[in-house]
Amino acid sequence: MGRRAATGASGRERHCLKGHDAPILDFSIWGNRLIGGDRNGSVLVFDLSQHAAERKAKGVHTGHCTAVLGSQHSPELAFSGGQDGLLRLWDARAKDAAVTVSFIKDTATMEHVVVTGGADGKVQVVDVRSANVRSTFTEHTTFIYSLHVDHDLCFSGSGSGMLLVHDLRTDALRYGLGANQAAVRGICTTANALAAAGDDGGVLVYNMT
Repeated sequence: MGRRAATGASGRERHCLKGHDAPILDFSIWGNRLIGGDRNGSVLVFDLSQHAAERKAKGVHTGHCTAVLGSQHSPELAFSGGQDGLLRLWDARAKDAAVTVSFIKDTATMEHVVVTGGADGKVQVVDVRSANVRSTFTEHTTFIYSLHVDHDLCFSGSGSGMLLVHDLRTDALRYGLGANQAAVRGICTTANALAAAGDDGGVLVYNMT
């Protein structure tokens, strides 16, 4: 299975990156690379200059690999998360995952912090320097379906339609919103607004000023 890219007014395909043998669930730009995760639990890394697979880590997650992320802070580091509840840290200079810790966002103001969410309803704040969980947020009562980090705020959406906002400086719950009637699938923020989209087909926009 490949990921295709098109450009220009004609929308013609420029390149096709092949290598995944199952549906791709997430992908992320990683410097001059693209990292992808698929339904077979595999993590693949593509060289965008060569348009070819650079690394194939087959079945490294038990179940689906549901999230991948290229680090904003280091061109050599990336993350993957899966249904097995594991967060893996990948180093382009190493063959295997450098760190494994038992939805993923690399925060812009906290270089060594990663936030994860899982089917157990927990949001975990991980310090990747020590491979330890710094804090666990347990206010959600159902699966975590979406995560978004904006500076020091962590936004998490669950299957019940609840959206919670935590302050990553204090690890305290700031507030909760009944954003949707079903699972919150997408969260986005601007300088003065918060938007949440869900399985109920609705998009709610909140004023954050």
